[in-house]
Amino acid sequence: MSSLSIKRENQFASRFRDITIEIDGGKNGTIHAGETKNILVQAGKHSIKAKVDFFTSSEYHFTVAENAQAKLRLRSPYLMEGYKWLLVVFRLIAASITILIGAYYKNYLLIEYFSWFIVAWVILEYLFDKKNSIFYYLLKRNEFLEFVDDNNN
Repeated sequence: MSSLSIKRENQFASRFRDITIEIDGGKNGTIHAGETKNILVQAGKHSIKAKVDFFTSSEYHFTVAENAQAKLRLRSPYLMEGYKWLLVVFRLIAASITILIGAYYKNYLLIEYFSWFIVAWVILEYLFDKKNSIFYYLLKRNEFLEFVDDNNN
């Protein structure tokens, strides 16, 4: 019997979320961050897909020889790492403070200007740094996860 070994990278942003694995259209369980899962498969061609919340991977096709093991690595190429999360947190805190100040002083123009500032920030972030933009996650939600051939390791 052939097998498939899937190693999930331990990435910060999706660390606490389990990812569902589907092989040939059927659910084959979940995989945790940093976990390696071995699944028995028939020899031949297969397709695999990963899902977490409403994000998915593109369908990945692989072939397993008789009594052999195929190795795949599962990761998210678009996750913001390091300081990029601080920008998201800053944006949320700044928006909250501005809304509270505007509501307290009944200055709705301040809230409106700040709202346009946030919209411009998101658009510029998307234009100049697409792969780390929050907006990009929503547009490319079917590419949030990816499988990488790991047979050389």
